[in-house]
Amino acid sequence: MPIASHQLRILLGIALLWGEFTNSCFGVAASDHMSIANKREQLLTIMIEEYLKLTDYELEHCKVLVQNVLADQQVMDKQSDLMDAERLLLENFVRQVTDKEQEEAPAKTNIANRFFYLIAKSMIYQGFESILRRHDTTNSRRKFSPENYLIESSFKRNGLGTFQRDVTQKQMKFMNDFVKEVESYVSLLTPAQRNERDSEPQKMINWLVKMRRDTDVQQRMETFKDFMRFFVKM
Repeated sequence: MPIASHQLRILLGIALLWGEFTNSCFGVAASDHMSIANKREQLLTIMIEEYLKLTDYELEHCKVLVQNVLADQQVMDKQSDLMDAERLLLENFVRQVTDKEQEEAPAKTNIANRFFYLIAKSMIYQGFESILRRHDTTNSRRKFSPENYLIESSFKRNGLGTFQRDVTQKQMKFMNDFVKEVESYVSLLTPAQRNERDSEPQKMINWLVKMRRDTDVQQRMETFKDFMRFFVKM
């Protein structure tokens, strides 16, 4: 009996130790999972807020640029049906930016609505890029009117080159900073999580490879937008 009692005490001790060990393991795992989930949400917030700052800068300054073109005496003096149509396009763009500026932004805590607000602003800026392409007379595949040449010259006189250089620098800084944030997130993951085929971490690692490889700013921005699309969907 004393031997049986001693064995029972040993078994009870082992059971208690095992319980503490498993609780500790599950506690750490739960804590790690929570940390990764929090980091992912933090990464999503950083992506939206920093890209929104960049887009706001782009819209603010390109709006001024378009207004200056509309106020350009040569543009104002040119009278033709085509120039009237071109001026209307520029005026509509300024109106779009102004309307969006007056719209109340969703709260930062409302990530979904904040994201759609960002997309709407980004699409307006794409409208400005479309205007520039419309008057890019270096495109040998198109024929251009005198109005196209006049508007292109006005954009250049009113500081298009400086605007594009400033935007390029801000885009580069934004992307370099965001790459560091993604690297920080990936570093929290286990090797098994990082190597899981077709998983979000694997896609993020592939994205990092592309971002480090690309040197062209516009290509890097397109790669960033690819990341944004799949990251928000996950």
